[in-house]
Amino acid sequence: MSGNTPATRGWLHRPTRAFGKGAVALAGVALVGVVAVTTAWTSARTDAAPTVVPGSLVKIDLESGKIVDVVPVGRDPAAIEIVGRYVFAASEDDGTLTRVDTRTGAVVNSGKYDATGGLAAEGAKRVWVASIGRGQVTAVDAPLPLLDPAGPPSSPRVPLPRDTSGASLTVGGGALWIAAHTAKGLVVERWRLHPLRRQRTYRLGLYDYGNSVAFGYGAAWIALGAPANALLRVDARTGRTKRIPVGRFTDAVAVGFGSVWVAEKEDDTVRRIDPVTGRTRRVIAVGHLPAEVAVGQGSVWVASECAGTVSRIDPATNRVVRTIELGYHPFVLAVGGGFAWVGVRKNVYFGTC
Repeated sequence: MSGNTPATRGWLHRPTRAFGKGAVALAGVALVGVVAVTTAWTSARTDAAPTVVPGSLVKIDLESGKIVDVVPVGRDPAAIEIVGRYVFAASEDDGTLTRVDTRTGAVVNSGKYDATGGLAAEGAKRVWVASIGRGQVTAVDAPLPLLDPAGPPSSPRVPLPRDTSGASLTVGGGALWIAAHTAKGLVVERWRLHPLRRQRTYRLGLYDYGNSVAFGYGAAWIALGAPANALLRVDARTGRTKRIPVGRFTDAVAVGFGSVWVAEKEDDTVRRIDPVTGRTRRVIAVGHLPAEVAVGQGSVWVASECAGTVSRIDPATNRVVRTIELGYHPFVLAVGGGFAWVGVRKNVYFGTC
């Protein structure tokens, strides 16, 4: 892979009973402007591992490293976020927003929000959903009501920059951060949440791509893709920016364990960076084409798109201590509650393996 395309990465980087390995009870409900499907996943007593299929969320028990469930979602999952008791997935190909209730096992698929961009949790009660086609980011309550309101939606929303082709989101420092690739280059916006208003806009180069954005250690961190091969730090207090050179094709970023972790897609590595100095602490080899990195459960987790694996990095030793085989193309992941949730696609996002 030689770099990103103008249609960027996809923007952008968890039951009271276990989700089932067996029978599925399915009920369809036709709604105003949306079709929601509620699925109850029942637990079947079997030793057989669930079969991984494209267009699904794969649930992995982090203690055993075993796949315990496979939950169908929309086509080409491109973002996952854990919001309280729920796991949300956005599928860029058909705009489906999927919500999995980790207590009951209920699954709801909604086309109401045109979830074709990134997701960002605001606490445990709501998630921000980017729609590229509608040019906006909407706040959605985590319960995700099954019926449309009689009048116009009243959810808070903010506009995306003009001609946005992809958007990554995160929440931190009392703000919603949007990294949007536009026809004129990358635009980073900071929106104060309460009250909701735009605080600042940063305009970067035409070949800077906001593939992923995370917040931690007093700053927003943005993976700029290729050919930039850099990480952008935006200080939340001063507003100052700093470009940090890293490896080839920075595609995902996460924060934790006193470090910033960057997936370098063309190098098959994850880079550990000091958030104060910007210096590299370690470069760690992982599976082919690392597409996502997440921090949780005492480890760093990496989804490698072409290897079809999830790798576990021990931050104490900076070594891969476990590799979990999934197959197909793991593209996004989130970690929490003792589980990893991995979005699997049929094809690689760009190029070939």
